[in-house]
Amino acid sequence: MPRKILLLSALIGLFVIAYAQTNPAQYFFEVRKAVYDKLPVSFSAKLTGKPIEKELDKIPKTALLDGKKKPWVELVFKRDAGVSVKVKNVDEFYEDLFGDYVSFFTLGNILSNQSEQSLLNKYDFSFFLDSPGTKVLTLKLKPANAENKLNIYVENSSKKIVRVDYLLGKDLITTTSVIYVVKKGKKEYLIPQKFLVKVFEGVQEKVLIFDLDDIAVQE
Repeated sequence: MPRKILLLSALIGLFVIAYAQTNPAQYFFEVRKAVYDKLPVSFSAKLTGKPIEKELDKIPKTALLDGKKKPWVELVFKRDAGVSVKVKNVDEFYEDLFGDYVSFFTLGNILSNQSEQSLLNKYDFSFFLDSPGTKVLTLKLKPANAENKLNIYVENSSKKIVRVDYLLGKDLITTTSVIYVVKKGKKEYLIPQKFLVKVFEGVQEKVLIFDLDDIAVQE
C-alpha cells in the first residue's frame, strides 16, 4: 500500500509540474511581468529609419508648425497607456501618420495597455514551440473563423522577447526581430531599441529597420 501511495503521489506531482510548465496563458503573463519589471515607468525616444524619413519628406511645408524645423517622430511608452507614435511639429492631420506602425513596437501585445482579462477574452493561448531554451507562444483571435494570430519568440532564461510573427492563416505577413539596449537610472533598464521588420507581400519581401534614438526614461 505505501508503494502505491508513493507512486500515485509521484504521478500527481509530475502532472502538476507538467501543467505548470505548459500553461501558455500563465506563461504569457509571467513574460509580460518580467518585461515590465525591466522597464521604467515610461520612456520616450525619437523613432528613426528610412521608412520614417521617406514619409516625413512627403509632408507639405504648410503643415509644419515651425517652418524652420523638420518634422520628427516620437515613440512614447507608458505603463498605463502602452505605446504611442506621434509625428511632431505638424498639424493634427499628420500627427497619426504612423499609427499603423504601432503594432511593430508592442512586442506582441506585451506593451499594449490591454488588461489581463481583456487579453484572455480576446485570444486563445497555446505553445507553438515549448523547449527549455526558447518558447514560442501563439496568440490567436478567439472567433472561430478568425485567422489572425501572433507567434511570440521568448528567450526562456531571461524572459526576453526576441521576435514576433504576425500570420493570417498559414501565411506569414510580418516578422519583427527586436534588439535591446541597457539604460542606467536608479537601476538598469532593458529597453527595445532596434526593430527589424520583414514584410511579406506574395513572393516579395521588404525589410524595414527602425531605431529608437535619444531614449529618455522617467522613473
